[in-house]
Amino acid sequence: MKEYFVATIKGRLFEIKRISTSNFGTWYSISVILDEEVVQYNMSNTSGGLWKIITQRLPSVIYIFERELCDLIEKNEKNEKHTGYHPRFGLAI
Repeated sequence: MKEYFVATIKGRLFEIKRISTSNFGTWYSISVILDEEVVQYNMSNTSGGLWKIITQRLPSVIYIFERELCDLIEKNEKNEKHTGYHPRFGLAI
């Protein structure tokens, strides 16, 4: 499992950081440049098992990438199950 990775989706470069805490579990912090401005937001696992955007008031174009990001995050999480790697709690960068 990677604590930090980058991915290009539809020509946009995303920086993805896995964050784990003992109080709030695991979520991913995502950054992308849109119109020369850095947009940062978070994705969290829903009760249905999908990773969804949890930040409010984002440019609508961000939601176009949600499914692809969900798939990337799920692959990263599955790697944890296969390797048995569990990071220590705290900010994981």
